[in-house]
Amino acid sequence: MAGTETTDGASFWVDSTDTHKADAGYYERAASALRQLVVPRLTSNARLLDFGCGNGEYTRLLATHCREAIGIDVSAPLIDEARSSTPAGENVRWAVDERPPVGETFDVVACMGVLVCVLADTQFRQLLEHLAQCVAPGGTMVLRETLSWGEPQLVEHADYVSLYRTPLDYLQPLANAGIQLVHDEHLVTWSSDAERSNHLWLLERPA
Repeated sequence: MAGTETTDGASFWVDSTDTHKADAGYYERAASALRQLVVPRLTSNARLLDFGCGNGEYTRLLATHCREAIGIDVSAPLIDEARSSTPAGENVRWAVDERPPVGETFDVVACMGVLVCVLADTQFRQLLEHLAQCVAPGGTMVLRETLSWGEPQLVEHADYVSLYRTPLDYLQPLANAGIQLVHDEHLVTWSSDAERSNHLWLLERPA
């Protein structure tokens, strides 16, 4: 892909208190896809990492089906909201960080709506590789991103910037790290000419 070594698009999200930038129906479809596709892959002994968890709504949805969940986000206000919305004694830990944990592996690693905000190609590939390292043998990676079906598209929204990359920009580094796509769930097409669409991907690391 074309080089995109520009200012990190994640800066807007550091102080964000709201990650919902689309209509409510989109987020309902995303939650439904998680229930149908990801929940069946969780066991009572599973460990879950939700990187870029926002206010934790999807983390909590999945955490009820596993042993332990960790939600990480760059936004302290959103992590505060996640903590305050989690009953005492629940199996979820929350942390403010811009990187996934080092030296830990998980049965399910989710990263949803995050990677489009990483504008620098080098940082994008490093984050993908780091997330791949977090996937345990036999584990699942869950990505939900908007993809470009032509050239990568840098789009300036009203208050943030996104870089919509091609499927190959994701799949090639992940394949190099031993992670393979096993399911592609189309959620919505954003542009009238179908150049950009949002997908939930399930990927696996062989056991």
